[in-house]
Amino acid sequence: MIEFFYQEEYSDKFGLILRPVAPILITNRSKSNKFILSTMYIDSGADVTMIPLKAGEVLGFVQDTKKIFHMHGISGSLGCILEKAQLKIGNRLIY
Repeated sequence: MIEFFYQEEYSDKFGLILRPVAPILITNRSKSNKFILSTMYIDSGADVTMIPLKAGEVLGFVQDTKKIFHMHGISGSLGCILEKAQLKIGNRLIY
């Protein structure tokens, strides 16, 4: 079982809310030998995990306009590149 905690944040529409977050370790051993330790939002129903562009660059991902696609959500559309990485949450390694 993976345990996480809730972080208090302010929402313009809902006021003070609690968001589930967990410390993670992310790496991309096939393109670099870099590791990033971060705290990320947890969404157990998500199909993908999104990271900022700068974090992707540290991991060795390259921004290639041929690979950009758009994901749509409640706040609109966002250009993304799909890459594989490894996440470690608690003692569990996820590929």
